[in-house]
Amino acid sequence: MITKLRLYQFRNIDLLDLPITKKNIVLFGENGSGKTNILEAISLFSIGKGLRNESAYNMGNMASETKTGWSSTITLNENLKLQTNLEPQLDLSLKRTSKIQGENIRSHTHFSQWINVLWITPETDQLFLDPPAKRRKFVDRFVYAKDVLHLKRVINFESAMRQRLKLLKTQPKLNDEWLTALEQTIAEEGVALAFARHLLLEDLSKFQPRGKEQGILTPFTAKMDGPFEALLTMGSSLKIEEAFRQKLYENRARDQESGITLFGPHRSDLSVTHHMKGMNAFQCSTGEQKILLLAMIISFMEHVCFKNDQQLTVFLLDDAMAHLDEHHRFVLFHRLIANQDKNFQAWFSGTDRYLFNDLERSADFFYVPDLVGK
Repeated sequence: MITKLRLYQFRNIDLLDLPITKKNIVLFGENGSGKTNILEAISLFSIGKGLRNESAYNMGNMASETKTGWSSTITLNENLKLQTNLEPQLDLSLKRTSKIQGENIRSHTHFSQWINVLWITPETDQLFLDPPAKRRKFVDRFVYAKDVLHLKRVINFESAMRQRLKLLKTQPKLNDEWLTALEQTIAEEGVALAFARHLLLEDLSKFQPRGKEQGILTPFTAKMDGPFEALLTMGSSLKIEEAFRQKLYENRARDQESGITLFGPHRSDLSVTHHMKGMNAFQCSTGEQKILLLAMIISFMEHVCFKNDQQLTVFLLDDAMAHLDEHHRFVLFHRLIANQDKNFQAWFSGTDRYLFNDLERSADFFYVPDLVGK
């Protein structure tokens, strides 16, 4: 687990050294005190730009007169130090860098060998109101934790699609050999990433509350939904790849005219069904949607993360408890406490300490204004 967090010139924080002793951490304090900033600093050890999806330059302490960059450092199990920074270069520019045990690494994506970070933020509450692309990214973040090769598939797939569209747009006389090669790559990577999403959501959907828990946690089914998913029932991966490649070939003129790739897993959407209501999440209330997200997180913890002893999974729940009733907060806290022997850590933020009373004996509590000098 994370045993120490050190921040320097990050957001509203000049310097912070935070020793950690528990699997659960509660950051509480007034709005604007810096709770989300601390969680964001941890999220930077994930794939991507972190929970705010912000540029590295904008993460610096704007109140500082030095403008020498910033750093976020976590120590795992008291001996492995991971660091990500915005550092001054010889030409006086600032560049995002990453280090393991003080040694530079090519990309912060290499942190995924030791740590995976997932989060729920107030913005995540809007997941079922957001465009489909955000829901696909939400699913992919789960898949990354289970399959580190998934990121490479997504990158290769999207790159090949961009190249194909550019070729369709700029070449009056289409280069059939080049297009065929790109379509083969799109087919191979697209089918692989679609199966990865499918299997992950299938695993999550196997979790169904029974006995005393019936009615407390929400039974659900999650799947990717779209025309492409019909291909996944055709048999072997080779047959599906060939069918997809053929569809891309047939759609060249239409894709050229529209300027987009009209068929593929990039057009699929996350579909979640609330069993007790018999409704799709899109039709549920905001509260019910949040509980469905929580149910997916709990399922992921128990059926994926808790079975992985090699990679630490860190859950960041930013202001996620205020809109849950006492019953659902208790269920989540009870499961975290009951699984203290597993390789995970949960970081919570909230304005009110009392929301986390059930974690009193199993969490480190920090009043954030005292930490950042506010």
